[in-house]
Amino acid sequence: MTYLGDYHAGCTIFDIFTTVDLSGRPSPWTGTPSPCLVVYRTDPGGSSCTTAGITVARNCNGMTGVNAWSVNTEIDKAFYACGRNYQVLTSNGCVDSICVSNYVIGRFSLAATAALRPAVPGRCLAMTAVGQAEINPCSAVFSVVKMIERPITDPCSTIFSVVKMIERPIVDSCSTIFSVQRVVDPDTILDKAIAQPTAVFTWPATLRGIIGWLGAVASNKIIQAGGQQGVCTRDGTTLISRAQTTDDGTSATRDAFL
Repeated sequence: MTYLGDYHAGCTIFDIFTTVDLSGRPSPWTGTPSPCLVVYRTDPGGSSCTTAGITVARNCNGMTGVNAWSVNTEIDKAFYACGRNYQVLTSNGCVDSICVSNYVIGRFSLAATAALRPAVPGRCLAMTAVGQAEINPCSAVFSVVKMIERPITDPCSTIFSVVKMIERPIVDSCSTIFSVQRVVDPDTILDKAIAQPTAVFTWPATLRGIIGWLGAVASNKIIQAGGQQGVCTRDGTTLISRAQTTDDGTSATRDAFL
């Protein structure tokens, strides 16, 4: 009796067995009624059986005593259900004048014993040399290979992973959830270049825009003339922004930069 493995419901299961005479030589399986196979299912509190989906080729390809069989579990989905165990038994027939009914020739199960299996039959989980699971680029759920250095971003994922937290978060056009690819240290943040502003920032504003404006006001050329104050570029050739100023003798006011 052979255990054939744990399968997905809907698969076709195939195997071969040989019938032999009393001296051990291959001998045909014959008789009336015609020999066949029956599949028994182990159920909680009992069992049931069927011949649905079973095909038998006795003396297969002209080889005496070689019997090929298959079970198409797609034929009867109610009987061939996930989480169940099955036994394939002979029914009727004789070998060398000896009745051979009720011999178990094979066992299998449908999604009943394997702890880890692909959702689609035939798909495999690739493993690296050090035992890490590799990422399927068309997976519906994304997982992480390396948390700090560089997790791989899946362009087909519905759960997105992380590209860069500080420098450049990348939004995946297929993603419904945004996340990060690299976490940088404080020195990297502080050393990141900030461009000279070309205008005053507007609200809501980014931290980069605010810091750039404060740097320009603190270090660039400032012009005060004709009731206006202007902030120029560092070389003083271009006006970045201007604000109206007034002084009524009691208080001096500078309006917002525009």
